[in-house]
Amino acid sequence: MNGSSGNTKRSLLLFIVVLATRVLAQPVEPDTVWMRTYGPGIGRSVAVTTDGGLVILTRTENNAACQLIRTTGMGDSLWTRRFALPRAVAVIAAQGDSYVLVGYSGREVLILWTDDAGDSVMQQVHLDSLGEIRGAALCSNGDVVITGCAWGSGILYHRVLLARIGEQDQPVWWQVFNVWDWGSVGESVAETQDGDLLLSGSTNEIHVCRAFLIKTNSTGQFQWTRFVGQPGSEPAQATGAIQTSDGGYALLSYGGGTYFNMMLTKFTSGGAQQWQQTYACSHGSTANDVIELPSGGFVLAGWASPDDVQQFCVVGCNSAGTEVWRISLPDSGYSNGAQAIAMMPDSDVTIVGSRGMSDSPSQVFAMRIGDASNNSSVHEPQYGLPSDLSLCVYPNPFNNSTTISLSLPQAGRVALSVHDLLGRQIGSPTAGFFPSGTTQIPFSAEGLATGVYFVRLQFQNQSVLQRIHVLR
Repeated sequence: MNGSSGNTKRSLLLFIVVLATRVLAQPVEPDTVWMRTYGPGIGRSVAVTTDGGLVILTRTENNAACQLIRTTGMGDSLWTRRFALPRAVAVIAAQGDSYVLVGYSGREVLILWTDDAGDSVMQQVHLDSLGEIRGAALCSNGDVVITGCAWGSGILYHRVLLARIGEQDQPVWWQVFNVWDWGSVGESVAETQDGDLLLSGSTNEIHVCRAFLIKTNSTGQFQWTRFVGQPGSEPAQATGAIQTSDGGYALLSYGGGTYFNMMLTKFTSGGAQQWQQTYACSHGSTANDVIELPSGGFVLAGWASPDDVQQFCVVGCNSAGTEVWRISLPDSGYSNGAQAIAMMPDSDVTIVGSRGMSDSPSQVFAMRIGDASNNSSVHEPQYGLPSDLSLCVYPNPFNNSTTISLSLPQAGRVALSVHDLLGRQIGSPTAGFFPSGTTQIPFSAEGLATGVYFVRLQFQNQSVLQRIHVLR
């Protein structure tokens, strides 16, 4: 009887330990720092300013004009400027406090250069073959590259347009080409680390299309082309592509069977496919933008329809493409969903787009979420002699006290401080000479209200930030 009771207790204890381990390891969505709406329109693109704020490009629903909204890092509007720039596709941060907006009208490429006060100069470049611009990027030498399509004789015969534009009011070079006989269109373009160009796009119509990824040199000469999807049976339509920190590439698309869904395909630097993941929703989803996180994971933005209602949707995945969290915001009216993503200086992520309201036009919408690399509410400190500077807070979130673990690659002088979301320092910093390896420092949250704060570690010429969450 006693042996049976002991076995039962041990089994129960084992069950509790396993259950607790699973609960602690369960990924959770990042904290929402703030949400804002900025009036009627569609948030199309976003860029981060030198002071950690934002510039948000919005379009009117008829695409006749655009607005640039300048905000603080907390989303508070500083100024709004309206420009007679039709069909604006992107805002890009340039050198200093200046920005580039790209749009088009007829056969004219319109490039608007504006400073941080919203004062602007328009550059107009004629392209005989221009049909539509879908994507644009700013190169390291100040040139602007665009992609889209040149009109064909019908919808099946559009051709990809790729052009590079310098300071003069004419292209440095441009070309029009077919990726598939029945037509194709460029969706995005970016400069790679070695100065080459990365182009994504789609072939033909949506029901039989394939997504493609093209690597060219700086003058647009093809190096290789890769396809995703099978015509008819497994269609895929590209919406963007980025170069990843390991020198490879990630192609964002949507496609599949009865309902289309977000897809992300990872390639090596030579163009070999490593993996492909689909992020399903019961009634379909589409993808509009992707960024890579410092952890090597990714954040995808788009919209999802779990019940025939379109929702603003953001998905986070790890470096293997496995989904670890999802944010879906239901709307009461038509929504264009999440359109663009920006990485903030502290590794937070800002997403812009539009959300539908039942009795009013779509509203420009933005939200900032916490460090999306942290996909679990519990982060255990790592011990041993580190090769890099690191900072860990455990437990986190916490009530009254926690432990700050800082790891140094070598002995030296350290400054440790706590700041609120506006960057204001709270209390006096801890400073002193610390040994190499890991040091644990108790931290009391006495006097702090419930909310999000940052711990900052400064060592030599390096600085590390860690978000903490105080709960009362």
